[in-house]
Amino acid sequence: MTILIDSRELQIIEECNKMGEIGTKQLPIGDIIITNNTDNLCVIIERKTWNDLYSSIISNRFSEQRERLKEFRVNNKGDNGGKNIVVIYLVEGTCNVKYKKITTGAIENLILFHNISVIYSKSVQDSVDQLFRMDKKVQVYSTNGINGCGVSGVVEIKYTERKTKIIENMLFYHLTLIPGVSAKIANAITLKYPTVQVLLEEFKTCSREDGINLCSDILIGPSGTGNGNSNRRVGKSISEKIYNTYN
Repeated sequence: MTILIDSRELQIIEECNKMGEIGTKQLPIGDIIITNNTDNLCVIIERKTWNDLYSSIISNRFSEQRERLKEFRVNNKGDNGGKNIVVIYLVEGTCNVKYKKITTGAIENLILFHNISVIYSKSVQDSVDQLFRMDKKVQVYSTNGINGCGVSGVVEIKYTERKTKIIENMLFYHLTLIPGVSAKIANAITLKYPTVQVLLEEFKTCSREDGINLCSDILIGPSGTGNGNSNRRVGKSISEKIYNTYN
C-alpha cells in the first residue's frame, strides 16, 4: 500500500476507499503516510480541522505533536540525510475568525521556524483528492530512481526521550504565538526565564506595574542572544503583551 491511514481517521478512510486502494493501521505518528514503491517513507501528514488545530494549541498538544514529527524526521535520516522526508500539516475546513490570529500564527511558525509544510483543504473530499494527487507524484519520483528517504520501515520509529525537551521549549513556543513576538525575542526571553513555570513564579513576586515591565529591558541584540547587530531591547509594549497573556 502506498497510502497508509491511521485506523482512527474513519471519515477520511471511508472517502479514500471510494477512490482507490489504501492501507489502514494505528499509526505511532502522524495521521497519513504516503510511501513510494520500495515502501520507504516519503511523506508524513498530520491532518487537522481548524477546530482541531485550535484545541491542540490551547491544550499544548500541538507543540508536542510538532516536536515528535521533527524528531522523527531527524532520527530517521537514512541514506539521503532525511532531505526527502516531507512533513506536512493538512488543515481542513474554514477558519473561525474568533481564533484566526492564534491558528494562523501557529501555521506561520510551522513554515518559518520548523521547516514544516502546510496545505489547505476545503473539505474531507478535497483532502482525499489531494492525497491521491500527492501519491501519484511520489510514485513518479520513485520510478525515476529517486528513493523516498531510506527509512527501513514505517512501523519501526526511533524516539529519544522527549518530555524534558518539550517542557524546556514550551515557553519559546508560547511566546511566538503572541503578536509581535519574533523567534529572536522569544529566544532572548527564554535565556533569562527558561520555562513557563519560572516566568510565572517571577510574575507572582511582582506588582502589576513591575510585571508589565518585567521583560522590557531584556536585550535581543548581541548581548542578549548573540545574534543581530544592535542592543535592541524587548520594550514595554511587547513586555505588556506577554504579561497580559499569562496574567
